[in-house]
Amino acid sequence: MIPPAIAIANLIKFPESILTSTTILSVNAPKPVISNAGGKLVWLDAREGLHVTKGALLGFMESLGKHRQVLDLYERLNQLKSDLNEGEVNKAKWLDLKSYRDLGELQQDFQVFSQACIAYRNYLAGGLYPQKRAMLKADLAHLALLNENLKKQKSLLEQDFVLSQQTFNMSETLMEEKLISESELRNEKSRLLGKKLTLPQVEASMIANETQQNEKRKEILELDDAISKQTQLFQEALDLFRGQTEEWMKKYILTAPVDGIVAFNSFIQVNQQIQPDQLICYINPGDSHYFAEAYIPQDNFGKIAIGQEVLLRFPSYPYQEYGLVRGKIEFISHIGTEQGYLSKIALPDNLSTTADKKIQYREGLTANAEIITKDMNLIERFYYTILRLKKY
Repeated sequence: MIPPAIAIANLIKFPESILTSTTILSVNAPKPVISNAGGKLVWLDAREGLHVTKGALLGFMESLGKHRQVLDLYERLNQLKSDLNEGEVNKAKWLDLKSYRDLGELQQDFQVFSQACIAYRNYLAGGLYPQKRAMLKADLAHLALLNENLKKQKSLLEQDFVLSQQTFNMSETLMEEKLISESELRNEKSRLLGKKLTLPQVEASMIANETQQNEKRKEILELDDAISKQTQLFQEALDLFRGQTEEWMKKYILTAPVDGIVAFNSFIQVNQQIQPDQLICYINPGDSHYFAEAYIPQDNFGKIAIGQEVLLRFPSYPYQEYGLVRGKIEFISHIGTEQGYLSKIALPDNLSTTADKKIQYREGLTANAEIITKDMNLIERFYYTILRLKKY
């Protein structure tokens, strides 16, 4: 009959293991929501387990400006940018500059942008420069019409000159035949010369007309160039102010970085004093996957094999209360480094512990790993210890 003590010793598990440190890594890890400004949290719309979409408003940090007014302004700036990009500048929804008086830290930048808006509106439909351009186009059209009339006048004068030349030629023939007097011939020649002098005058008027048209075209080109340059300057001013508004929003407005579920790791409430770079909450995408990375010391490398069980204990989460996270060795590198041999430990239950609790992931999370290299009971462990002692 087996003594009770031996039977109990046979049941007690005392596995052989190797201890090492690990770093927890993640695929699609929960994203932290960080406060970029210190001060009071004046509004909070995030709660544990809340489903949110990327960009959703989670909270407002204390600021001199009204957050909702800044958000409305930013939306209108984006619409204005879209209209400009699509060439719909004359149909753009312009800002009511007098409506934005509570922008706080942004107010001075807004004043600079407002001046750019006012200056640019002079270059839009109904403004000074478009009106001037319309007048130049009208002048150009009138000059073109006048030029057409001059061309017709020149054509008629040329025809009249040809007829006058023919009449004069006939008069010369009649003079030779003594059918008309010398005085009548002189009168015909005078009329012919008068017709001949009229043509250069019309041609001079046509040249002057072309010169005037070219001057008008030049003024229109210069005006178009000024409008184009002013448009570029305004777009630069718009982009600059949009960037300044975005920086303000990053500093004073908390938003969800991804789609997911809100998770807190500390108590946060409205009117609480928040420090710069303080963690507010996490957004868990829902499909996060975790694994551990460990380096196995060279003197223990021969005992390690793929598939061996690993027990992870987290210094920040006492295992007596939170339990352990189980894993299995999934990969072992055959190339050693100064740190040892790199191994990957799969975590089938992610960061759920043996006590049915969850470890909150954060970047740089570490754990102490116990790799079970041989599953033995107490008697086997005692036996192998005696054998090792006999070798020495």
